[in-house]
Amino acid sequence: MRPARLSWRDRSGLTIAFSNSYRSMTQFLKGGLVLSVLFAMAACTSSHTDRSSSTADEVDDSLAAIDSVEHDQAPAPPPGTAEIRGAVLSCQEDEQVRCEIRIDEVLGYGASTPPVASGMRTVLVRPVVLQNRTTHDLVTMGVRTFRLRHVGDRPQLGSDQNQNSTPAWTITEIRNR
Repeated sequence: MRPARLSWRDRSGLTIAFSNSYRSMTQFLKGGLVLSVLFAMAACTSSHTDRSSSTADEVDDSLAAIDSVEHDQAPAPPPGTAEIRGAVLSCQEDEQVRCEIRIDEVLGYGASTPPVASGMRTVLVRPVVLQNRTTHDLVTMGVRTFRLRHVGDRPQLGSDQNQNSTPAWTITEIRNR
């Protein structure tokens, strides 16, 4: 059986013939074009769900999760400071109060703060920290959370740079936690 042929003459007298296979090919291409357009339209639709369709319980659960994250994370320390956990071992008072502290753990840094190593370190104590306590109280209070401010390694004027240099860190706050 031979495929059917369709032919006609155009104005110039040229005979154009089509077979059934050509028709099936054009129908296939038209179908493919329609499917491509449908796929493109489906790809352009929004994939998120409508917020108004969520139940009140889902909203409450998501808000509770956000609240728990906010409460678990303490705010970052101010720039130039570090939050540490440690204890005051000894203090000496002269013009300024200097204390030897043991840094057990660094809890966080503020922006532009150089690192502070765990271990022993000499620090200054701001007078505000000593308003309601003595240096003896600092030594006997045990492990606490301290906020240290970096003031830089600056030698005191008129002294040998290897001795009596001002400590790089100052205790600005003491907390119980």
